[in-house]
Amino acid sequence: TTCWVAEAERVATANVRRARGVWGVSNGAVAANEPSARSERQVEDWERFHLHLRSESERASRARDIEYVFLGDSITEAYLGTSVGKAVSRAKGVPEAFAEIWNAEASIVLGIGGDQTQHVLYRLRDGEMGGVRPNVVVLLIGTNNLGAGFDPEDTVAGVKAVVEETLLEAGPFARVVLSALLPRGDRDKLVALCPPRCSAETGGPFKSFLPAIQAVNDGLEEYVKAKADTRIHYIDCSPDFLASPAPDPAELDAAVRDGRSDPAVRSDLFTDALHPNPAGYRVWSTCLGPVVEAAAAAAKEARQSHRP
Repeated sequence: TTCWVAEAERVATANVRRARGVWGVSNGAVAANEPSARSERQVEDWERFHLHLRSESERASRARDIEYVFLGDSITEAYLGTSVGKAVSRAKGVPEAFAEIWNAEASIVLGIGGDQTQHVLYRLRDGEMGGVRPNVVVLLIGTNNLGAGFDPEDTVAGVKAVVEETLLEAGPFARVVLSALLPRGDRDKLVALCPPRCSAETGGPFKSFLPAIQAVNDGLEEYVKAKADTRIHYIDCSPDFLASPAPDPAELDAAVRDGRSDPAVRSDLFTDALHPNPAGYRVWSTCLGPVVEAAAAAAKEARQSHRP
């Protein structure tokens, strides 16, 4: 049994209030593949919203069949129009886009803004799925690990841990659709990460998040292929969010010099170079759709074959 599973078993027995301040991770003090609550500064709102989501899941599990669970961070939570449970302007129009594309009545959204992989592990172990047994869990998590200074290898380890925990919590027939990280162009945040996350070439901040994101996505694809578990479906929609043709290095240097967002990321699909706008969600969902449908069909077939 891996160390993160043992830690998860221990943490799952504790009330989230008792976790306050113990597993603060804004400085990367806790490994990406160990369950963790949020920092002292954030924990009040985070705790309240986590318990709300758990309650909603429990209610849904008693009231109706759930086809889809959407699990992740602020990019997922925007489907509710909120960030840590509070309405936020950058999510304007996103709930409407969600309702157009997915069956909202047969879905629940379990996203919390700012979450990293270890936070989602904690939420899962603290019962946030609420007994729901969906056909598909759509998972997007890990970009905030990179934004907090974790390296790609640790971020991949964290995502893998979330996938494994999701399979345990969602039941034997559920499928996980693992989305590759979406590109992000908010390169200004890289300045605060150096040191320790500095370019070996220049000694200064990295110019773009894209190489780290690509490294994570490559690691996730390798993990899914090596695991060869038919319950896990990997999809990389990131190319749809990248400029074509790709800008030349001089354009990136100019963006760095002028303090602009990464020109390799399509600004027409994002509100702030990190969070998609409604058009971006439609692009993402169009990419996800066939994989989600195939995963749902496989889950239904598996359920049917196990009925007496």
